[in-house]
Amino acid sequence: MTPSDSPQNGSRLDRIERGLEMLLQSVAKHDAHLAALDQKIAEILESQAAAENRMEARIDALDGKLDRIGDEMLEFRQDLKQLLTAQVLLNDAQQRTDAKVAQLTDNVNALVRVVDDLIPRPPPPRAT
Repeated sequence: MTPSDSPQNGSRLDRIERGLEMLLQSVAKHDAHLAALDQKIAEILESQAAAENRMEARIDALDGKLDRIGDEMLEFRQDLKQLLTAQVLLNDAQQRTDAKVAQLTDNVNALVRVVDDLIPRPPPPRAT
């Protein structure tokens, strides 16, 4: 019997079997850890996909709001343009009206002078 085959050390085959068994247990542990990591990665990817979907929905909602704001801005610009045009037209009309009123005032004043010259004034009342 060789020292390596002593009962304390077991046979070479027993040692190989123990080594293989320890190796298989280690591999099984690592497989379990890998499976847990795979599960965790799957959960993280699923969570990330859900977050991306929520972000996409938010982006779509914001995009819709921006479109509406853009449309309202265009409408506002058109309304403002119409208001400015109306203001210019009203200003022109007011200036023409002011000129006509001034001319009419001059004509009425001239008429009053003519009428005053044509109609004799009554004598002032006498004091008694």
